[in-house]
Amino acid sequence: MELQAECRPASRAQVGAARLEARDNWNSYEFKIQEVFMKYDKDWSGALETEEFREFLQDFNEGREATEAELNFMMRLSDKNCDGKIELGELHFAIRAWHSYRNFDDSVLRRFSEFDTDHSGHIDPQELQALLEALNGGKAVPWSEVQFVITQGHGTGGGAINRSDLLGAIAAWYCHVDRQETAVQTLVQEAMTRTLKDGDYVDLLDQGMQGMGKATSMLLDQQGYLQVGEGIDDRSAPGASSEPDLNSRSLSQRLKKALPLLTRSCTQMCYIAFPFTFCTLLICLGWATHSDTCPKNLDGVMLWFGLLGFGASILVYVESTAVMLERARMAMVVMLAVLNITGFLWTTDGDVVDATCGHLLIYSSMCIWMGIPVVVMSLGCYFVASHVKDLQQKEQSLTHQLVL
Repeated sequence: MELQAECRPASRAQVGAARLEARDNWNSYEFKIQEVFMKYDKDWSGALETEEFREFLQDFNEGREATEAELNFMMRLSDKNCDGKIELGELHFAIRAWHSYRNFDDSVLRRFSEFDTDHSGHIDPQELQALLEALNGGKAVPWSEVQFVITQGHGTGGGAINRSDLLGAIAAWYCHVDRQETAVQTLVQEAMTRTLKDGDYVDLLDQGMQGMGKATSMLLDQQGYLQVGEGIDDRSAPGASSEPDLNSRSLSQRLKKALPLLTRSCTQMCYIAFPFTFCTLLICLGWATHSDTCPKNLDGVMLWFGLLGFGASILVYVESTAVMLERARMAMVVMLAVLNITGFLWTTDGDVVDATCGHLLIYSSMCIWMGIPVVVMSLGCYFVASHVKDLQQKEQSLTHQLVL
């Protein structure tokens, strides 16, 4: 019997519901594979070598390093051209199999025992086909797919496959199903998840400061600010000097070149500074509008919101994954939300409207407690929409890339 080293993905019409769900759930992981591929492709070769692939597997296994046996199996599974490297297309197939391999439950082994009728510790192709059909929701599995599992698990062309090889081979087969375009609902859910995880303000601060420094150097026309691909003059033109003519640039030319970078850097810095500025303003406003005649403590809510908001803004820059720190951040967010609701209810209370609390305190409270949810929701919608647009572009790229 001739065994096939490869087989095309299974048709969705021939696949059980559990396999379809597992394959469709994998779509969101494919976005991450695209994004982190370059992180591990340290030599920019367009492919992962053995050690780079090992680190990649560790990242997708919650930090647990792959064993030599697992690494060798995954290399053999994905390195179809046998060049010792994993290209991006091969990587999608390999990581999909790796994910299935690490997340299979005990039911697969129990089914193996059921179909190992002669208790030999091995399973012949007919028994394997019955096992695959059971895992396929009772739907028939073509003989080519049985051959595919045997080849991937045994790799020698033999007709039997042992227990240790079976799990990895079935993992490679289980999600080897035609890819369906990611549903809009899934894209939105993934975008919302990414929006909630957005928060690398330390990196954003570094980018803003570096960009501001580059923009300042451009405006001052200092040597040494030019980066690769950022040259102002056309040095590639015939006869162009290899040294920039610093005295030939007018202020308007320098400003035109520096303006986009300056605008982006200022936006980043303002985004970082806004929470601190806003909370400081609330503290000052709450202190300045202190009133003993107002039936509700509007100034106190303002003051406490500013203090908690300032503290929460500081905690954002603490780089730690400690559980207590995460709980402290979550507690502050909850308290800020409660204070916002309390401030709105107190401001719209009939007793406050009729009392002599002062127009500044009442109107400023109303603007603040109504404005904060609007701004937060607007920013959230903007970031979600940005992520959806980015994911849609990645979806189009995946549609052309994934031919496995």
